[in-house]
Amino acid sequence: MNGNQTSGIADRDIAQDALTMHKHLADLANMGCIESASQAGLQTFQQIHRTELDHARRVYQLMNQRGWYNPQPAQPQAGAQTGFGRGQQATQQALQQTQHSQF
Repeated sequence: MNGNQTSGIADRDIAQDALTMHKHLADLANMGCIESASQAGLQTFQQIHRTELDHARRVYQLMNQRGWYNPQPAQPQAGAQTGFGRGQQATQQALQQTQHSQF
């Protein structure tokens, strides 16, 4: 067994799985923050969220240093191509409608 594998699984694959796991856990904790019914629950989810983001960042940095994860800089039009621009416009329109309506 060489230094790049553990039990037949490449270190790169283990790191990729760890990064994916921490991203998903951060997403779940984020939803918990948004939907928390109590201050104690909110604080717990916020701590979990920060911890998972920190862990994901550390794994990302390790992968980047080893050349396993090299994201390309986003192009100025990338948001419009992926639909984020349309989503942002829809959100702004909904907020404007909400501000003008009476409850």
